[in-house]
Amino acid sequence: MIFNITTTNHDLSKNRLKLLIPVLDTYNINYKLYYGKITKKHIDSLNDVIKQIIKDNFEEDYIILSEDDVVFTEEFSVEKLNYFINKSIELNLGVLSSGSWYSHGEELTEVDNLLFAKAFRGSQLIVLFKSSYDILLKSWNGNYFEDTISCIQPKLKIGLTYPFLTIQEKGKDSIIRNKEINQFFETNENRLRNMFCPIFNRKTGD
Repeated sequence: MIFNITTTNHDLSKNRLKLLIPVLDTYNINYKLYYGKITKKHIDSLNDVIKQIIKDNFEEDYIILSEDDVVFTEEFSVEKLNYFINKSIELNLGVLSSGSWYSHGEELTEVDNLLFAKAFRGSQLIVLFKSSYDILLKSWNGNYFEDTISCIQPKLKIGLTYPFLTIQEKGKDSIIRNKEINQFFETNENRLRNMFCPIFNRKTGD
């Protein structure tokens, strides 16, 4: 398992990496760093970085993308991530989100704790599958990578893990958006809990 980490030369990114890399070492997760830039208009260069990552890993069945501000929740484990990756392949998903501060159009899949979604926000840890590579390489660049994914729907099926395996670092502004959006992960997860927990409980007999 290799995390392809998107980062910048910004001081905030450097500080985030100092926190993240020891955590990855704890989980025995290998990683590779890819550097993007922050433009004057704060347009997300993540699109260009991810397209380069796809080109570098085009023969792989899937690519794990991580931002430098990813935070693992209590639900995270390498085993769980591998489980959801394998199940996503079975469902022929194009993209898997491990946590989203905004999403909509969620539906149940045949896999417990894995939802379909029409769109999501939060690219702190996502998985791209082989079926998405050509589509993403040929797509136009939205302001944010999630915009790019949303605008090429329904060509790609999106999956969302629930509960979330990851969130973004709390209490810090997004480098790109210049505002603190990380508080919304909890709000969105609570919304999904109210929508789907009763169904999950009925299925398991709890």
